[in-house]
Amino acid sequence: MDPRTDRLRLVPNALSVVRLLLAVPAFLLITEYFETGNGLPALLAVMAAVVTTDQLDGRIARRLGCCTDLGARLDVAADVAFAVSGILALAVNGSTPYILLAAMGLLFIAFAFSSRAAGRGKVVYDPVGRTAGILCMTFPYVAVASAWFGFPDGFVFWSGCILSALVFIAFEVRAASILLGGRVPASG
Repeated sequence: MDPRTDRLRLVPNALSVVRLLLAVPAFLLITEYFETGNGLPALLAVMAAVVTTDQLDGRIARRLGCCTDLGARLDVAADVAFAVSGILALAVNGSTPYILLAAMGLLFIAFAFSSRAAGRGKVVYDPVGRTAGILCMTFPYVAVASAWFGFPDGFVFWSGCILSALVFIAFEVRAASILLGGRVPASG
């Protein structure tokens, strides 16, 4: 096989690893922005890099025909790391409730178990879990935008409370699927 093609096959996983590593600067920059109002350009750059790498890794893997279980797991880990770092940063400064982190943790555990049951160890997405994951991933963006647009301080907190409830509902659906024999309706 061509060595250049072999190197190209590493690109999707490398993008996921970059996104995984961006969780740390995301946490620091979100914390700084909510505490001081500074660092917005750097925060937006990190968020843009997160979105870009999230969109590209899977597409490149499919195009190169190098989709792997490792790549799928790296993608999920990177998504979870970013969502947790962003929501933790918001919780640390009191902008959102800590219960949202617990809800996300339970959802991720249910995702891991139901994926294992339904996909024989492979990552399996379902519409409810995917939607909850997207909400958790986008919540830090919504929080930053609402602060920048001057929404009232309680807006982000109460949005976090509502998101917590939605994530707990998603957890219940995932848990029910495990109890019903791992039947999780797959989505693209």
